Amino acid sequence: MGFLDKIFGKSPEIKAAEQSMGNDARADPRCAQVFGLVGVAYQVDPGYLKEHSTKAIREWYSVKSIADVDNYRFEIDTYPGYNVYRRVFLARAAFGAGLADAQGSWARAFAQLQIAQQMFPSWDAYGASYLEGSLAYNAQQKVSPQRLEEIRASAQKRQNELRGGVWRTTPLR
Repeated sequence: MGFLDKIFGKSPEIKAAEQSMGNDARADPRCAQVFGLVGVAYQVDPGYLKEHSTKAIREWYSVKSIADVDNYRFEIDTYPGYNVYRRVFLARAAFGAGLADAQGSWARAFAQLQIAQQMFPSWDAYGASYLEGSLAYNAQQKVSPQRLEEIRASAQKRQNELRGGVWRTTPLR
């Protein structure tokens, strides 16, 4: 929970996202595993953050259709954890942005979950690969060494939170 959340409480959008995530996980346990994948960077499923997802899809990734999501190619493609995260993010953000229906979004996310389950023996191994890729991507973007250390520290903090949450309660495999 962020500093402002502690003072003012969670926004209605975040509360609704958390409720939807709980409903999803009860309906299909794989949803909780998907939350474990995207959780390295998000506290809630981006599929339930409509405005954020729309901005990400349109401005960050320049995606206009679900075919663009399916055919998206990354500049750095050598860090499987980071790529799984980005593909799950794209799948769920496509839902949030209205480019994919729930079933199609989950199908894409579940396909990435299967890849993660085949590639990584544990959540920690996935998290390490995600972090390596995130740092490599940001270094390629000419982020300062100080900012890279902030990214590292933030990611490690988030992974520690996951170890006490979804990564503890939900096995990757």
